[in-house]
Amino acid sequence: MYSPAVTTSTDQTGAANWLNPDYCDRLEDWVKMAHCYGGQRRVKDQGETYLNPTAGMRRAGFPNANTPGAAAYDAYRMRARFPDYCYRAVCGLVGIVHASAPVIELPDALEPMHKSATIAGESLETLWMRITAAQLIYGRHGLLLEVGSGLKVDEALPFIVPYNAVSIVNWDKGQRTQGREELELVVLDESGLERKQNLQFEFVRRYRIVARADVAATIGMVDQSQAAGGEYVAAVVNVTEGGQLSGAQFIAPQIGGVSLDHIPFAFINTNDLVPATDLPPLLGLADLSLAIYRGDADHRHALYASAQDTLVRTGATEEQQNLPVGAGAVVDVPIGGDAKYIGPESAGLSEMRESKKEDKQEAEGFVLQMLDSSGREAESGEALRIRVAARMATLYSLQNTAAQALTDIMTSAGEWMGLPASELAKIVIKPNLDFGDVKANTQALRELMDAKIKGAPLSDRTIHGWARNNGFTEMAFEEEIEELVREEMDRPGGDAGINIDPTQSPTE
Repeated sequence: MYSPAVTTSTDQTGAANWLNPDYCDRLEDWVKMAHCYGGQRRVKDQGETYLNPTAGMRRAGFPNANTPGAAAYDAYRMRARFPDYCYRAVCGLVGIVHASAPVIELPDALEPMHKSATIAGESLETLWMRITAAQLIYGRHGLLLEVGSGLKVDEALPFIVPYNAVSIVNWDKGQRTQGREELELVVLDESGLERKQNLQFEFVRRYRIVARADVAATIGMVDQSQAAGGEYVAAVVNVTEGGQLSGAQFIAPQIGGVSLDHIPFAFINTNDLVPATDLPPLLGLADLSLAIYRGDADHRHALYASAQDTLVRTGATEEQQNLPVGAGAVVDVPIGGDAKYIGPESAGLSEMRESKKEDKQEAEGFVLQMLDSSGREAESGEALRIRVAARMATLYSLQNTAAQALTDIMTSAGEWMGLPASELAKIVIKPNLDFGDVKANTQALRELMDAKIKGAPLSDRTIHGWARNNGFTEMAFEEEIEELVREEMDRPGGDAGINIDPTQSPTE
């Protein structure tokens, strides 16, 4: 399953001004989704970001280390459980959506990319699963088409590099020209761990800038004399510890001397392919999971406190302080003194438990409701289809959007390789949308037959047409009649000499 990496931070010295305002506005949602998808350890590592300490813990010294407050918070956080609803939802939905393979047809020149499309050698089907997971987690993904250097013309083949939402840090959709906008600039964060000669890994901050040559010239990274109009150029930029940029040398990638006149990058959102960001579709589930996490922490903390009664002694002398209690211990009480245990009121525990139970039921039903294709009693097939189609609309949108993005990327690959329009027309990429196919229930069919018996003006041909449209049969009416007669002839005592008349009803 796809594992999102959250490597980009907004404290990048020398590069913070590269962040698109839309990116900054959505980053908090993306990081939250990545943490919730990453599970309990990832969420707990964020400390008070998702679980605030109590007022008593702060009074006792939190967040200072080696204080009673810090120790109490560590125990408070450790007892709490974070539910993995986001991970299970993504895995389940990806599995359902990709249960059947999509339709992918490519011209011969691009066919090798079908089985090895990405920089990691993944097939287009595997890449599509990665895209679906990213759409569910972030509501956004990106694909960049690249080509290796130093290859012979007949060996050159583009490959796709996927980028998660957090890595697409800046972009410029361009100005409207002749009724449309043309992407002018994309900045991609490729920072990460890099192995050094001593076998140790070092975090390296690096960016890839892809742009039109004339736009790159306006930002001072390409000599004006080298700017070749709208030609696609790219550069890798390293950021040093002092925030200085290095390595900003743009090149125009080519295949057999052919360069592109557009940036081969595709934004893949939930509902569209534009640079503007979308709301993550499972953000509500993440918020609900965090609410359950906090509620569980409070509930378990209250249980712990209610089970830890305090011994109170009246009239104890100084010599009788700090005596052991529990099984095998003896507590002496002076004449006129008293000893008893007191504890917190536990009247609110049942309300905490019920609240947590309701939140869990809501979370568990979040995805199940989207996939509920069971018919209610006496619900017609059409009503059932409309109800489920409304719930599956998000998944349909994800698949259609991804299919269009892959089609655009593969078309750019073909153009880069110099394929004619007739070959590009052979690119066919269609999603599997059968995961939301709802068949009519048998109750509706029984009602139709009962209505006919009671005099409703319904012909057998009409009822058969309804049954065929709702998935009960794939045969035409005449084929169905022939099959019924054939079954009758095969039965013991059946009339093998019966004449088949396709105009007759099954009863006749």
